[in-house]
Amino acid sequence: MHAFLLGIAFLATGLIGPLAVLAQAPAPVPGAPVAVIAMNPEAVIDQGGARAIGPLTARFGILAQADDTATIDALYAAGAWRVIDGAWLATLCGVKIL
Repeated sequence: MHAFLLGIAFLATGLIGPLAVLAQAPAPVPGAPVAVIAMNPEAVIDQGGARAIGPLTARFGILAQADDTATIDALYAAGAWRVIDGAWLATLCGVKIL
């Protein structure tokens, strides 16, 4: 029983950090790169009318170009869990977007 509770505690601790980062992420800026977080981000980006700019090997998130707020709304309508400021996320990963 103690091993089970310890396992649940470690799992919760590992999930809280990434979820807290996504919760505090700034809103996307139309015309700037956005990060699309979804189960199948490639399909969401295609259906939402945005253009993928990379990385295309990420499992749940891809940077995309959304030109206006209607495109950002379309990404949510297509199934995006979260659409956040891509430059902010890249900075967390140590990458500078020009």
